[in-house]
Amino acid sequence: MGPLQRKLWTLAGVVALVLATAGAGLAFLQAQHAKDISDPDRARQRGEPIPVRTERVTQSEVEDVVGATALTDPSEVAIIRVGASHGLAQSALVLKSVRVREGDHVTKGQLLFTLDDAPFQEVQKQKEAALSAAKKELDLVTKQVPFRRQTRELEMASAKAEYDYRVTDLAVRDKEYKALLGLRDAKLFEQYDAESKYMEARFNRDEARRHVKRAEIANEIGELRDAEDIAKAKQLFESAVSDLALARRDVERCQITSPVEGISERVDFASGQAVQADAEIVKIIRLDPIHARLDYPQDRLDDLKLGEKAEVVLDAFPKQTLSGSVIRISPQVNPHLRILPVVVELPNPGYRIKAGISGYARLRFTKKIAAVPEAALIEDGARSAVFRVEDGRARMREVLTGTLFDGGVREVHHGLAPGDEVVIFHNFYRHTQVLARRDCYLKDNDLVDVNWRKWARRE
Repeated sequence: MGPLQRKLWTLAGVVALVLATAGAGLAFLQAQHAKDISDPDRARQRGEPIPVRTERVTQSEVEDVVGATALTDPSEVAIIRVGASHGLAQSALVLKSVRVREGDHVTKGQLLFTLDDAPFQEVQKQKEAALSAAKKELDLVTKQVPFRRQTRELEMASAKAEYDYRVTDLAVRDKEYKALLGLRDAKLFEQYDAESKYMEARFNRDEARRHVKRAEIANEIGELRDAEDIAKAKQLFESAVSDLALARRDVERCQITSPVEGISERVDFASGQAVQADAEIVKIIRLDPIHARLDYPQDRLDDLKLGEKAEVVLDAFPKQTLSGSVIRISPQVNPHLRILPVVVELPNPGYRIKAGISGYARLRFTKKIAAVPEAALIEDGARSAVFRVEDGRARMREVLTGTLFDGGVREVHHGLAPGDEVVIFHNFYRHTQVLARRDCYLKDNDLVDVNWRKWARRE
């Protein structure tokens, strides 16, 4: 190697050394800058903002799915019983014919059983006779009342006329008696006779007054008795009408029909068999539509409402998804299982689906929500909080959150609104207890720099 080459190599080494030294210095400066911007204590001491990364609270339309176990039930169950009779002993209830068997499809109003109606027909005749007698009694009392009233009016008129006569007669006797007392030659016995007649006339007047009073009382009592007799006659008549209606209904109930359309359960009775009153003789189960009872999780009650669509997959038909809607929501949550009974109605033409089949249901909810990134949330037991940027400062706010959706966002019910800016960068602590540490990165009311592209040197 010649002298020139050695000088060139020496110069190259010096240049390399200078470049290496400059690179190390630059790296040191970059490291120092990174330390400065990531040290919150230094920023607080200098009154400078702390670099943070933020995201906006968004309003999103999301679809959520809630699952629940399901069990099919009849939409209606009609229990057919033999009703108690009003006019016969229970032993008189005898089945005349049985027209339904287990598993039969029955329509509403279809005849299922007939009872022997001969005893009921006899009771009906007795009640018809009793009604006829009560009607005659009511007519008789109704006709008698006007005659009774006329009789009392005549008695009253007679009593008043007699009283008027006795008043006049007393006045005449009084004049005669006073005239005799004024005569000097009047005989003593004549005076006594006049006095006697005067006293008799006064007694007759008082008796006539009492007669008038008795007539007035008799008239009032007569009115009350007339009203009582009419009321009793009407009551007997109405009772007879009611008894006849019940007897006729007993005759009609000898024809036992189905109140609903459905499938009959087990029938254990035969023609000619006596049955006890109120005995259950068959059940009619309505299977179209059919109901699916769901064990709905209580923590999703806010999303549930009547009419909500549901998809049901039954164990007996695993490849088929049935569509229905929520028709009933129980008012009582099971506190032990933490579930709420919910009823979904499903169409079931041809009764293909039977009662008692287990399965699984899904309810899909589409709704607009205020969504916050999961990385922005700080937990405190059952509570949650975020740092919201307000006027260049990170202010801690408690929020009420809901469901976590795909994409790492969580529903916010209260505390934030769409458009709010929340801190997510350096928010690596998950619990508010960490904020009490002296070396925590961010504290309530800290100045913050949200221009992360600038301090991250990505501009």
